[in-house]
Amino acid sequence: MDVQIQARARAFGWRGSKTAIGRLKEAVSEIKSVNRTDPIAAGDGAVALMERLWPAFQEIDTSSGALGTAVNTALAEIIPILITAPATLKVRTAWLRRLYAAVQEDGVQYLYPAEERWGEISVYPELMNAYADLLLPLLRRVWHEESTDHYVQVTGDTICLSCLLEAGRYKELLDLLTSARNRFWSDQRFGAEALTRQGHCDEALAFAEACRRTSLPSYDHREIDRFCERILLQAGREDEAYRTYGPHVGAGATYVAIYRDSGAGHAGAGGAGLRGQERGILGAGGATCPAGPAHQAASRCRRLSPSCCSKRAIHIPRNQDGS
Repeated sequence: MDVQIQARARAFGWRGSKTAIGRLKEAVSEIKSVNRTDPIAAGDGAVALMERLWPAFQEIDTSSGALGTAVNTALAEIIPILITAPATLKVRTAWLRRLYAAVQEDGVQYLYPAEERWGEISVYPELMNAYADLLLPLLRRVWHEESTDHYVQVTGDTICLSCLLEAGRYKELLDLLTSARNRFWSDQRFGAEALTRQGHCDEALAFAEACRRTSLPSYDHREIDRFCERILLQAGREDEAYRTYGPHVGAGATYVAIYRDSGAGHAGAGGAGLRGQERGILGAGGATCPAGPAHQAASRCRRLSPSCCSKRAIHIPRNQDGS
């Protein structure tokens, strides 16, 4: 399969972000199209695309974040194709060798989403164990034995953690993480997930909570909240999930978007109450804007914006009885 993206190194210049994003979208579309008839070729195309990301994009100014977002979106679409491709052990071994070489050369960790799911991409237990055994001795030495006066980044550490998790080597994974000098949530979440898969819900929650760093207010707290909320939802403890973590997990560009996102996934009492209040605020049906339903349907109405709906009095209930 020929992935339609400029493959030569430094193919795009300093201001080539827009063009690169366009080429990336074209390549992803082609991979998805081929996947309908030839999953093996699509999987090979996904590997080829990931191999070419850093060489082709390394000269681009990425300060706006647009290219990084586009790469993450593209990988979110093609990694599942790579995982589900019905490749033999020999073929998948070759794919992983190529990907591992690309990870080693990746200058800005474009391929971090692939590292996170390396165990899933491996599919075969033989490959999971092979990459775990390759990297585990190095991680133990760097995380536990090296001098503490400086931080050492190990390329491929996430690959090792992912493989240990997917191979079911939970004890080795937890021993590695609990004795590490630096406890970053990006690493420790694999340990929390290992506890969850063993059915230790409360232990997983405690493990995740212990990873919070109060000295850094923005440090991964929302990701920890989302993980804990998911664990409680999976355990059927929905009301606890909503009341403990629901108010902290919402994200969005507006307060209304954050409010709605906070109740997403809660179908029980907490989420139903949240959505009920929302209907009371935004209107349970019909036009919520004096300009009429056509104006609202055309997405020109911001509903809660005074400039649009100034004629409509909006009553936000403060008590459960709506008063």
